[in-house]
Amino acid sequence: MRIRSKLIVTASLAAGLVLSACSGSDEPAAVDTAGETTDDAVGEDGDDTPMGDDGLDHADDEAMGEAMGEAADASEATRTISVEAFDMAFDPETISVEPGEVVTFEVTNTGEAAHEFFLGDGAMQQEHAEEMAGMDSDMAHDEPYSIRLDPDETKELTWRFAESGEVEFACHEPGHYQAGMHGQITVG
Repeated sequence: MRIRSKLIVTASLAAGLVLSACSGSDEPAAVDTAGETTDDAVGEDGDDTPMGDDGLDHADDEAMGEAMGEAADASEATRTISVEAFDMAFDPETISVEPGEVVTFEVTNTGEAAHEFFLGDGAMQQEHAEEMAGMDSDMAHDEPYSIRLDPDETKELTWRFAESGEVEFACHEPGHYQAGMHGQITVG
């Protein structure tokens, strides 16, 4: 009986070590006063900013989003732009808007695979691509500048563009961006 108990304890400890090693993060999870692990893990950059519900550190998302504009209410939109996501492309591929303009993007996925419509500058696109590489493709997005669409689904994203420049829209489902699924918004 004693040997069996030792085997169970040893197996439990080994399983815990394996799960801990597979967690994908060098940072410790937050622990509450009862010694239980909580869902609010430490951010990837080592600060004490809690991670989002998707387990990714979105501490800088708001600042990055403000550089190119901000989410707006659909009632403020001066126009609606229909965007089709299909196969590995968007239609249209290029869009022009004015600084300060509020636009509602009505995005429809007419393809057979899930797609996303992610607004951002080059740095945001790169960061999001790295985040997407480490997560399930069906994980929900909680950024105000991103929507995920299943096949035959239509969603809206309303955005107020801040200043002149270039903003990219893209899909970062595995392999989609690399296959050319991105487009350009010229502000100004």
